[in-house]
Amino acid sequence: LHMKKIISVFCFSLVSIVSFSQKTNVFILPIKEEIGPASARHIREGMEQAKRAKADIILIHLNTYGGTVNDADEMRTAIMKSKVPVLAFIDNNAASAGALISISCDSIYMAPGASIGAATVVGQDGVPAPEKYQSYMRSMLRATAEANGRDPKIVEAMNDPRMYIP
Repeated sequence: LHMKKIISVFCFSLVSIVSFSQKTNVFILPIKEEIGPASARHIREGMEQAKRAKADIILIHLNTYGGTVNDADEMRTAIMKSKVPVLAFIDNNAASAGALISISCDSIYMAPGASIGAATVVGQDGVPAPEKYQSYMRSMLRATAEANGRDPKIVEAMNDPRMYIP
């Protein structure tokens, strides 16, 4: 119940700030599962629906521990190419692939106590993948951050445990 109240207040505040005196059409796309082919399809189809509905804003409501890099990259690309502003609302977790998706959005909002990060590429056994894969993920995180005017060092540190950001 508490989380629903936070989400309601957030959405009301967002619409109030953006709309002033005009009507604002906010299209909400929830992602509350592991990032994979189904969530990539959900974003692709949802963004098309938002376009047809003439949405003024697309709000991606995230709570995920992550998933596959290729599906997250497909989602990242769709978000970054969107002509409609895309906002991320993290109500609990945006880990790993969820962090990549979040930083691809135009703005990120987080509920109190929510977390973002832990973008180390791991295999199915949970063991970190070789440096070759980590380097690629850092590159994708960095490029996404730079494209959206965010500090690339912060998002790279989500992947590289050797980095320290004070």
